[in-house]
Amino acid sequence: MLEAAKEYNLKAGMVVYVTGGDGTISSLLANDAALTRAVNGIMGEAVLYQQRL
Repeated sequence: MLEAAKEYNLKAGMVVYVTGGDGTISSLLANDAALTRAVNGIMGEAVLYQQRL
């Protein structure tokens, strides 16, 4: 993800990368409980990231 951002001159302060093993996130998106856990985890990490800025 970061390499692609660099290649296209995109700024990336925080990158979230989740796959189901084959490069897709379809299994995550199909499971409401898993999606909620993922979003909550991402939000928790984002708070920590923002505190470091």
